[in-house]
Amino acid sequence: NRLAQAGYIYRIQGKGTFVSVRKIEKKLTKLYTLRKRFEEKGVVHEVKTLQFEVISPSDDIREKLEIIENEDVYKLIRCFYADHIPYAIEISFVPTGPYPDLSANDIEKQGLYKSMQMYNIIPEHASENIFAVKLTNEDALILGLKPQDIAIQIERTTHSNNRIIEFTTSL
Repeated sequence: NRLAQAGYIYRIQGKGTFVSVRKIEKKLTKLYTLRKRFEEKGVVHEVKTLQFEVISPSDDIREKLEIIENEDVYKLIRCFYADHIPYAIEISFVPTGPYPDLSANDIEKQGLYKSMQMYNIIPEHASENIFAVKLTNEDALILGLKPQDIAIQIERTTHSNNRIIEFTTSL
């Protein structure tokens, strides 16, 4: 009963008792990049841009970025490698307004946050939600894993000057 009250399990009458998948929310006190951590450890770190385009976002993305209805966003999909082995897929949505000339080339050379700083916008803080998810066929293929394998999904919302400047999902 205590586990159910704490939200660790739930019951369905006639079916049984099940473990709850709980969302973990974490306030980050310092923004970090894995690129820097890998460099510090001497690991070869690479990033490959799979997609970079300006899109009209879905209502869900528009809500997460807190932008108006007719504002476009950059959609950036990247694959990250450590010693030539893929370890993460990241999908980022960034409002186009503050970054009118953002390019895939800039992001690939110096990373997303340093590219944002070219526009005098410095990421100040972020919050993350962490989930366990099953990989899609496409994500499993990119990461060299099996479809339906379990992965960690991180949803990050990044802020600067009380404004959301990025929403990213990482696997």
